[in-house]
Amino acid sequence: MQSKRMTWTGRVISGVASFPFIFGTLATFFPAIPSPTHQEMIHMGMPPHIEAILACLTILCLGAYWYPATAILGAILFTGHMGGAILAHLRVGDPLVLQIVTPSLLWLGVWLRDSRLRALIPLRKIAPAV
Repeated sequence: MQSKRMTWTGRVISGVASFPFIFGTLATFFPAIPSPTHQEMIHMGMPPHIEAILACLTILCLGAYWYPATAILGAILFTGHMGGAILAHLRVGDPLVLQIVTPSLLWLGVWLRDSRLRALIPLRKIAPAV
């Protein structure tokens, strides 16, 4: 029963962490959806045409992340994607909270959803010192 609860908790956390990526990608391809992404690209000093390329890469990361057989690969790809975002925000002096919290939530979500990852990275109680 605990495994089922962990899996559903992981799905909810993964959904919450994925939402900004889904919304940003939709806003890129559907201009009717209001989004600050275009202004952010200009603020970062990047040409606006890169926005569509990043949106396509985000779709690939989302697909890998949500397909159970490649969920860990998707988390790895998102970590690299967010590493680039951290660099861009550092360059212009923006805060990094979202860029650090989001991949942490993505990893927590996939850790809770995937028993193979829990076996690879177990959380253990620390034994008291004798």
